[in-house]
Amino acid sequence: MVKKSVSNIIFIFVVFLAFSFFNAKSQVLNYLNQSVLNSQYAEDNPLVSADGKKIYFNSTRIGDDRVWAKYKEVEQRYDYDIYFSRKENDEWTKPINLGAIVNSGEDDLVVSINPGGNIVYLLSFRKDWRKHGGPFYKAELRGTEWTNIQGLGGGINNFFKTFPGVIYVAGATMSPYGREFYFSTNICAEYGIFDLWVSQFKNGEWTYPRNLGAKINAKKSENTYPFMSYDGRTLYFASNGFGGYGKRDIVFSVLRDDGWSIPLNVGNTINTSSDDYQMTMPGSQKSIYMVSDRPGGQGSSDIYNANLMSEVEPSKMVQISGKIIDAYDMPVEVEVIIEDLTNPDFKYTTWSNSKTGEYFVSLPPGGNYKVSFQKSGYLFASSNYEIPSTDTSIEIAKDEVVQPVNYVSGNIFFESGKSNLLSKSMKELDRIIKLLINDETINLEVFGHTDDIGSNEDNQRLSEERAEAVRKYILENSNIRPSRITAKGFGEEKPIADNNTEEGRQKNRRTEFKFNQ
Repeated sequence: MVKKSVSNIIFIFVVFLAFSFFNAKSQVLNYLNQSVLNSQYAEDNPLVSADGKKIYFNSTRIGDDRVWAKYKEVEQRYDYDIYFSRKENDEWTKPINLGAIVNSGEDDLVVSINPGGNIVYLLSFRKDWRKHGGPFYKAELRGTEWTNIQGLGGGINNFFKTFPGVIYVAGATMSPYGREFYFSTNICAEYGIFDLWVSQFKNGEWTYPRNLGAKINAKKSENTYPFMSYDGRTLYFASNGFGGYGKRDIVFSVLRDDGWSIPLNVGNTINTSSDDYQMTMPGSQKSIYMVSDRPGGQGSSDIYNANLMSEVEPSKMVQISGKIIDAYDMPVEVEVIIEDLTNPDFKYTTWSNSKTGEYFVSLPPGGNYKVSFQKSGYLFASSNYEIPSTDTSIEIAKDEVVQPVNYVSGNIFFESGKSNLLSKSMKELDRIIKLLINDETINLEVFGHTDDIGSNEDNQRLSEERAEAVRKYILENSNIRPSRITAKGFGEEKPIADNNTEEGRQKNRRTEFKFNQ
């Protein structure tokens, strides 16, 4: 009993010191009500992608873009839908509803996103949620369409579906690499009115959740709306159990080797006498987004943003972004696989957007990262980034070109009826030379084709000479081993279009490349 009393005194003293420190360091910040995002209705849980260019949030607003608008008499509000906005010229665009594929006729709330913003995790007690792995779901953005919506299932589903009473959920968050899922609920609360829980992804499914314990979950309190920062170690959440300035305050705890640190209040630069909760931030950590019911808002709860004190920032991150294009300069969707060569347990997969080619990854410093780009029918490509440990954010912009295994080039030109290459062919051939130099595992086959104008013998000879001219140019302008490149002509044997039209004949006069890896 003595030990317990002493530890309680120490805990109170530490919290008092931390609270005094942040209060002394407080400053007046420019809280900005995000008017373009807010409405006369309720908005909450703003989730910003790691690059700070995308934001998802929930709203009870009604409008032309709502597929569902179900009024809830008890709560005297419409159901929640999920909305999206993109930052352009440093301003958020008009929010759009994610549509009926994601939103249902019930409350649908985005609770977390991955760093690139192409996966959303949502909470929805929609029809048959117990059977379909709910109440938490995952949806993927492929191009401009949301697809592959499925319940997380496993131990998370079992935890909720077997509970006989009324279920309340107050937020959730996914760790940046999809390994841990944290949530707040009244179910089986051991310490507070709402407790924080965690489930881990192991052996292909989610484990049965475990309570985060007394250090995180204050007694007889609401411990709600967790947000795991992109460093994967700093957990922010809202609680009325750790002292503060008003109703619920935003606090944070850091996961260390010996467990969670004592939660500390982020201070009155963020918290007020009102209800302040749902704090999130981009990977740059230059500002935070949060929800508050403070006076002066547009609706019952509004989205705000402000700067964050350096004393409560998470660890800095490395951000790698760019575009993936193919040999035709067109965007292409590929798997982006990140592995840390110093840590065999670290592997993360995302993908580029098929409409824009954009990809984005956020990584902790201090690793030796291999970033691979893979797609069926394309050559394997990869980059390496050895990132030192650092206390500053690092941003790397790197576009990638993925090469189809077989492709017809529209940029190889010859003199009419001859095998002499024209100068405007050189850009394409120089790109192929660079590709072969950068990866010595790649061999190349060059195929020449003609239309059917002229004799078979002449067309066969011309196609062979043109294929050989391409091979000769590559070898003469590089140190590539001759054995890596072969040339073959097919004459008029393999048309891909109708030779009865000029357009068709032009398509048949072509140079094809086949890469072997």
